Amino acid sequence: MKYPNLFSEITLGRRTVKNRIVYSPTGDNLAYSSGEASERMRAYYMERAKGGAGIIMLGAVAVVPEGKSHCNAVVMDRMKQIGGVKRIAQGVHAYDALLLAQLQHAGARTSSETIDGKLPRCVSDQDPETPSITAMRKTGPQKPLTLQEIKELPSKYVRAARYCQQAEADGVEIHMAHSFLLNQFLSPDTNKRTDEYGGSLENRMRLPLAIVRAVRNACGPGFIIGARIPGAEYVRDGFKEEEIRILAAELEKAGCDVISVSVGMTVDQTKIREPHGSPQGARLSKIANVKEAVSIPVMGSGTFREPEFCEKVIAEGKQDFILIARQFICEPYWAKKAMEGRENEIRPCLTCNAACFDSVPAGYPIGCVLNPVTGNELDRIEEQEAPVSKKIMVIGGGPAGMQAAITAARRGHQVDLYEKECELGGQMRLACVPPDKDAISKAAQWFAEETARAGVNIHIGTEISMEEIRTQAPDKVLLAAGAVPWAPPFPGKEHAHQAWKILKGDIKMSTKKNIAIIGGGLVGSETALLLQEAGNKVSIIEMLPEAAAGLESANREHLLRKLRKGGTEIYTKTKVTAIEPDKVTCEQEGQQVILESDLVILAIGNHPYNPKLKNAIRQAGFDVSTIGDALHPATFATATKSGYSAASVL
Repeated sequence: MKYPNLFSEITLGRRTVKNRIVYSPTGDNLAYSSGEASERMRAYYMERAKGGAGIIMLGAVAVVPEGKSHCNAVVMDRMKQIGGVKRIAQGVHAYDALLLAQLQHAGARTSSETIDGKLPRCVSDQDPETPSITAMRKTGPQKPLTLQEIKELPSKYVRAARYCQQAEADGVEIHMAHSFLLNQFLSPDTNKRTDEYGGSLENRMRLPLAIVRAVRNACGPGFIIGARIPGAEYVRDGFKEEEIRILAAELEKAGCDVISVSVGMTVDQTKIREPHGSPQGARLSKIANVKEAVSIPVMGSGTFREPEFCEKVIAEGKQDFILIARQFICEPYWAKKAMEGRENEIRPCLTCNAACFDSVPAGYPIGCVLNPVTGNELDRIEEQEAPVSKKIMVIGGGPAGMQAAITAARRGHQVDLYEKECELGGQMRLACVPPDKDAISKAAQWFAEETARAGVNIHIGTEISMEEIRTQAPDKVLLAAGAVPWAPPFPGKEHAHQAWKILKGDIKMSTKKNIAIIGGGLVGSETALLLQEAGNKVSIIEMLPEAAAGLESANREHLLRKLRKGGTEIYTKTKVTAIEPDKVTCEQEGQQVILESDLVILAIGNHPYNPKLKNAIRQAGFDVSTIGDALHPATFATATKSGYSAASVL
C-alpha cells in the first residue's frame, strides 16, 4: 500500500478503527427544523463513509435547543431524536466506519433568531475581545447562567450522550473549542465569573471535566468519549498553552479516549479557517504541545489536503488521526481514491470557505463551490441513467460547461464540448494567476481531466458556428459561452485596460508604476495584490462601502491585510468621473479626489459573451439552455450548480 501508516488500524478506547482518517465535525444545516436528523443528512454522512473515512463525526449536535449554533441543527434532548441519528449510524456502519456525535452548546455564540426566540446564555455578561461572540451580543440581550443552571448542565450532556448511545453511535466528542460554551468557561477572555466556575484554571476547568466524568459514568467503558479543545487562543487574555497541556491531561484522567486539537478564542479568523494559499498542517506545533501531555490518541485539523503529506504526519508520530473537513466536503472519496492510488482524481479543495463554512451560519445548507452534489447526495443525479440517451452539445469549456458535460456523460448521454480557447478552464485560468491561487489552477486541471474521464468528446480551439450546430444536429444545446468584461460609460475609458488583459498576460507586467484599479470586487482586489507584489504603487477605487465584499470573511480578511501591508490604498464609496492619460478623477462623498496614474485598470464586472447566440440557436429549431456566465455573471458555485442542474434533467 502506498500510504501504509495513513491506512493502518488503531485502537480507540475499546474499538478498532480501520484507518487514521476522520471526517471532521462541521455544522451542516441539513437537519429538520424540529432538531431531528434528516434523510439528507444520512445521505451526506454515508457518502463520506463510503468514501473511505475511518471515523465520521456528526457535527454540532446541540444538547439543548438553546445551544444550537445554526438553525437546522440536530438537538439530542428528546427520545424522538434517536431515530434519525440511528439511521445515520447504521448507514455509516455499513461501510465499516465509526460514528461519533459532537455534543455542543453554543452559549453566547448564537442569536435569539437561531434558537427560535430563546435568550442566549453566556458565562459572563461582559463583552470579550472575541468577535464571534461580540457580534452575537450586538444582535440582542444575553443572560448569564446561574450557579444552579451550570450544575444542571452535566446531566443535559449525559442525556444527549445516552440518546446517541441508544442511536448506536460509537461515541461522542464534547466540544470545548471554537468559542462555544465550554470554551467560554475555559477562556479568561469570556469567563469573568467570581464563583467556583471562574478565576483559577481549576475553577474554569470544573464544568468541562464534570461533564466528561458524568458521561463516562453514564455510558460505560465501551463508549468512546473525545474532547475537542483549543490548541491555542489568539486574544490578549486567552487560554495559555501551559494551561492547555494541563486541561488535556485532566481530560484523560476524567475518562477521555481521544483529544482533538483546534482553535479557541481568536480575533483573527484566518487562524480557525485558513485562507487561500495556507500551508498544510497549520496547527501541528499546537497539536504536539497536547500530544506531549497525554498518552491517549490525539487528532488535529489544519488544512490537510494531500495524502502524501498526511502519511508523513502519521509516520512521524505527530498525531494519531488526521481530521479533514473542507477537503472531504469537496471530495467525499478522498480516502478511497488515496488508498487506490488515484490521487490525481481527488477534486482539490480551494480553501475558499464560501459554500461550506460561510453558508451554514447564514442559514443555508452545507455545500461546495466545486462540487454541486455536496448537500444533495440524496438525489445522486449522476448515478441515475437517463431514460433515453441523447446527443448533447455543450458550448464553452469553463466550470459550468465542464460540469454540465461531466454530469450529462455520466447519465449516459453522448456529449460533445466545444471551447474556442486552446485549453479548458474558462475564467478559472484567469482566477489562478493572482498570488495564493494555486488551488484554482489544480481545480481547473481536475475539471479538464474529469471531463475526459467521463467520456466527453472535447473540441478545443473551436468556436462553434451555426453551420456546425446544424451539421451536428444535437438533441440539446447547453450554452456556456462565458462572459467578457464590461466597459464603463464614463469619459476617457479608452485610456484604461481591462484587468483580464493583465491576468492573461496580454499586457506586460509593469513595475514601479502608479496604478489605479477601478472596481474593488474580487477581480479588482486580487489583481491589485498581483501588481502590488510586482513592485507597483496601487490604488483601488470602489463605489461600495467595502472592497472585496463578495469574498468569504477569512479570505477577505487575509487579502485586505496583505493589501494594506503592501501599501495599496483603498478608496471606498468613491465614484470615477473621468479618466485621463496620467490621472483618474473621482468623487468621494461630495469631495473631488484626483489620483495620479501611469496605468488604469478596469475591473467593474462582466456581461455574457455573444448573448444573441441563444436566440439564433433557438430560431434554428434546437432546444437550448443557457448556463453559467452566459446566463448572468456567475461565481464558481453558481457556475457548477447551473451546469449540474441543467444536465440533471436531460
